[in-house]
Amino acid sequence: MNKIFCIGHFKTGTTSYHLAVRMLGFADLHFPLKYAEHIMAGGSTRWDDRPWDSMSNMNEVEYPQCDKTYPDSKFIVTTRGVEGWLKSIQGHMSMNWPPRLQKLCDWRSEQVFGVPCDIEAYDEAHFRKRYLQWHEEVRDYFQGRKDRLLMLPVESRTKMEDLSRFLGKDVPYPRMNVTTDESLATFKAPGFPAMFENATKEGYPKEPGFMKFEEALKW
Repeated sequence: MNKIFCIGHFKTGTTSYHLAVRMLGFADLHFPLKYAEHIMAGGSTRWDDRPWDSMSNMNEVEYPQCDKTYPDSKFIVTTRGVEGWLKSIQGHMSMNWPPRLQKLCDWRSEQVFGVPCDIEAYDEAHFRKRYLQWHEEVRDYFQGRKDRLLMLPVESRTKMEDLSRFLGKDVPYPRMNVTTDESLATFKAPGFPAMFENATKEGYPKEPGFMKFEEALKW
């Protein structure tokens, strides 16, 4: 195995994956801002900025290039039932992101869905169709290579076992960064960007602080 790429969309359990894969002993880059800006500027998918085993919450469009850049890598698609995802993505698109993150979120949304990450651009029929279509595209790309792709539904009760088996490890799966009415109010608050001040200076998001580790393990 070369690298591990978790290419699931926003709000499909990618933050939970980030914690889980670290519990398995892998160094994961979760939504690496400098890498994202590098790709947005036309850079290649090869990334040597810091040691890493896994990258998550990125590469929904670049996965074929990642496959070629890092042969024999594993790809994981965190998934969520379309109705639950549509509800959650609306909350995500309503958030008050700092300018640097908003620019990257807009870029990623435009890549996959053709519109910026702004609730004013949300169209349920369009997002439903594109969400389902994208998953079919990924399955088609990896057809005949089942050992290279894992579909990991957030609703599954065996997701940690499935992930562990896929990567040759074994520990319980966490749950993180869950959108609730309380957290959404925090995201929308004027002071929310200050939470990311250090992260944007360093180029990598810090650990999410919305849920205690003990609570994460109850998922």
